[in-house]
Amino acid sequence: MTLRSAGCHFAVKRAIPLAFLVACIDSQPPVLSVRPLSEPHHRGAVSVSIFAEPGAQVTTRIDDAPAQSLLGTPWYIDTASLSDGAHALSIEATDAAGNTSAIRLSLATDNTAPTLALAPTSGVQGQTMGLVLTSDEPVAATSATFLDRQRPLYPLEDGRYRALIGIAITQEPGDFPLTLSATDAAGNTAETTIPLNIAAGTFPAGGFIRLSKTQTAARADEPSRARTRKERRDAYTVRSDAPLWDGPLQRPIEGRRTSGFGRYRTYSDGRRSYHYGTDLANITGTPVRAAAAGIALHAGWQHIFGNVVILDHGQGVSTSYNHLSSVALTVGERVEAGEVIGQVGSTGQSTGPHLHWGLVVDGISVDAEQWLAPLPWD
Repeated sequence: MTLRSAGCHFAVKRAIPLAFLVACIDSQPPVLSVRPLSEPHHRGAVSVSIFAEPGAQVTTRIDDAPAQSLLGTPWYIDTASLSDGAHALSIEATDAAGNTSAIRLSLATDNTAPTLALAPTSGVQGQTMGLVLTSDEPVAATSATFLDRQRPLYPLEDGRYRALIGIAITQEPGDFPLTLSATDAAGNTAETTIPLNIAAGTFPAGGFIRLSKTQTAARADEPSRARTRKERRDAYTVRSDAPLWDGPLQRPIEGRRTSGFGRYRTYSDGRRSYHYGTDLANITGTPVRAAAAGIALHAGWQHIFGNVVILDHGQGVSTSYNHLSSVALTVGERVEAGEVIGQVGSTGQSTGPHLHWGLVVDGISVDAEQWLAPLPWD
């Protein structure tokens, strides 16, 4: 009798061992497949889905460790028992004939949360405070909570993350908790809470503003005031991710500063309020220039403020230019630093030609003149 198979061709003259016959007749490696690992980094328990030919013996190995028989599928790996980093996975299936199939995989493990560091910082009433966060590894998500508000952290080019926080004039001074968290690509989260100090600002009191009958009536027009508040609030809540400014702001006009930010003034209708801007006096028609590159969020009339331009500079930073005699751009238009956006005037609630220049950071009015110097958070 002659036996033929894919790997054998011989005449049978005597008894042949069964194992030899099986090996000779079956020379094909067993079917073996593995579902690819879906994540770039893994932590905790990882399951590897293995599909092997029935009856095949499956063994697994991690790096240079001894091979282990897999009694069932999937293969469960406790990555906490491994060091963080890349590991080699070996999977082999051997059938009864001794034929073997092998698959090699790479497994990147990460069970360690990022280490966070915050550059020293503090705040002052009416000023901008910059939070600059660094991590010892790339992170997929960050968050900062301060003064009961979540603050967006934006990535910087060098791997740092920054949040700019406006400190209101009326904010109580003292120490307040800042909670920072960061999550890496594997899902490990680090969280830390540290106290930040807010110091009292200096805001002069004094100044009497005499209003005309028309201006007094305008201040009593609450529907129009509410509409303006909404327009300005809507503009100030725009959050574009990229910073359009580059270094310090530039003063929008040359002129005498007639009233600084934060002065507490009295009006002839009996109301008192802080001055949420910087007044710069010059003659009507003087060109007003953008303090930094930005996109126009508002360009036109607003109750009390007259002709107004509001520019978005990115990452929650906006400037406003108020009481203009005319506006030189339209909503949505991008301008560069120093580009003319309007002319000085005395429209709206104004007692003479001047520019009321405002800066809003994360929804809070702050002193624009702080930004005329080099910025510690850039």
